[in-house]
Amino acid sequence: PPDITPPTISITSPTEGQVRVNEFSITPSFSADDGVGGSGVASESATLNGQAVQSGVTVTGLAPGTYTLVVVARDNAGNESVAGRTFYMERFTVGYGPAHPASGLVPARTTNVTLLQFRMERQGSPEAMSLTAVGIQSSGTGNDSLLSRVALVRDLDSNGVPGGVGETVLAFGPVPQNDGALVFSGFASDVPANGVGD
Repeated sequence: PPDITPPTISITSPTEGQVRVNEFSITPSFSADDGVGGSGVASESATLNGQAVQSGVTVTGLAPGTYTLVVVARDNAGNESVAGRTFYMERFTVGYGPAHPASGLVPARTTNVTLLQFRMERQGSPEAMSLTAVGIQSSGTGNDSLLSRVALVRDLDSNGVPGGVGETVLAFGPVPQNDGALVFSGFASDVPANGVGD
């Protein structure tokens, strides 16, 4: 009988909806099979966001964003099948933001000093994220005697200075004494999809 059944495509990498964090390369893995009694696979090809790729060959230098792998297979009878997978490349960083002190030294009787500013950045993913806890460890000799409290502030304008429009204190607590630890929790500082938070 004539072959009227298209080939079956199997894609093992990437998986549907996969989020690859700080990994900007992908090795597609796919195959096609025409089954018992079929006419045999004549050709198979694939594209990643419109660019030709091959199974088992790593694609590097990708930017954060949404990607779709499309695989097309044809058998010797002219039957064609198409399969695809959509995945996401995401950049996630936590580190110093645009404004932070050159050192941890704070002059006496100084108020509202930004000791540390850090940034969360999420690109290339449809998901949001939330910071829910921050820990501070005090160590050394005499390094905490002049500080009265530590506050955690959402820096909406990213200038490293608290008190801007809409900027509120997320949490605050006493300075850790005698090499102690202070943990802020029970709050949420959200960063939207494809957003930045300081």
